[in-house]
Amino acid sequence: MKMNNPKLFFIEDLAKYGLLNQFIKTKLLEKRLKNIILTEEESLKAKLDYRKINKIESEEDLNVYMGKKLYTENSLKYNIELPVKIYKYCQDKFKNKVYSEYLKRKSIFDIATYSLLRVEKEIEAKEFFLQISECEKTFAEIASKYSLGHEKNSQGILGPVQMNRIHPLLQEKIKEYKNGELSMPFRIENNWFLIRIENFQESKLNEQIEKEIFMQLLEESILKEASNVDLKTIFI
Repeated sequence: MKMNNPKLFFIEDLAKYGLLNQFIKTKLLEKRLKNIILTEEESLKAKLDYRKINKIESEEDLNVYMGKKLYTENSLKYNIELPVKIYKYCQDKFKNKVYSEYLKRKSIFDIATYSLLRVEKEIEAKEFFLQISECEKTFAEIASKYSLGHEKNSQGILGPVQMNRIHPLLQEKIKEYKNGELSMPFRIENNWFLIRIENFQESKLNEQIEKEIFMQLLEESILKEASNVDLKTIFI
């Protein structure tokens, strides 16, 4: 690219503000989706879904929304149809990989509901372990009064939540125990914890998990391409 090329200054601005990598990934995605055509029915459903997600009740509200977002009709249409085009692209490119990828990642999609108690000192955790084990007090009573995190507001109960949304070290502890079992006190970073497994469910491949796997495979594929991309193919 020549130094007097105005696109060079655009690249420099993107890099300066830390946006260049994201822009490259977005352009690579756009290139992959350019031949994906939606039917009239798919476009209408995409628009209705978009309005529902963004709480847009009428066409008049949609026009106001466009103004706030500085969208043109074309850019609005692009954003409305993007999720559907991504899904159709992934179905075509990754459908035959979904099950094998699911088996590799199955454990992260398992669902856990558990009680959690978080305190500062080991001696506190041990004392509360004894009180719960000997039925002197319930887990809920202790967590509501003494736990240091947001679980205090739900009597210690967290979930149901997908395992990949739980702290990795806590994931490992959850896997060690069966439903109804109370853990021994353990430390993560600066706090001591007790957990009790209320309900643990192994995942089954469904549409939502399929979509998550699609997005993971797409992200990995685009990152790989972006690492070797020639900027000239994007900007010129």
